[in-house]
Amino acid sequence: MKNKPVTSTEKKNVNFNSILMFIVLGVLGWLGVETRATSLGLAEMRTAQTMISRSNSEAFSRMEDHLNNSVPRREFDLRIVSIEARLTEINVRLHELDLVIKRNR
Repeated sequence: MKNKPVTSTEKKNVNFNSILMFIVLGVLGWLGVETRATSLGLAEMRTAQTMISRSNSEAFSRMEDHLNNSVPRREFDLRIVSIEARLTEINVRLHELDLVIKRNR
């Protein structure tokens, strides 16, 4: 069996296919590198997020303990009740003044 001679069109097709294959492999390699870099960045972000949330929860816990220990709860509640009572008195007085102003118009 004899081999047929390769024509110039077939040579062009082989060269074109080789160039396309080279381009496709290059793009796939580049995508692989970018994907790896992105996944490493995401892993670092997850680690940082975990550390930040752990740090925030610890800081919140310390702050809550500090507040609980700084003012006894009963004394704090009494202060809040007295402040609310004073605000109610002020609101009543303001309402009375509004009524006086409306009558004098």
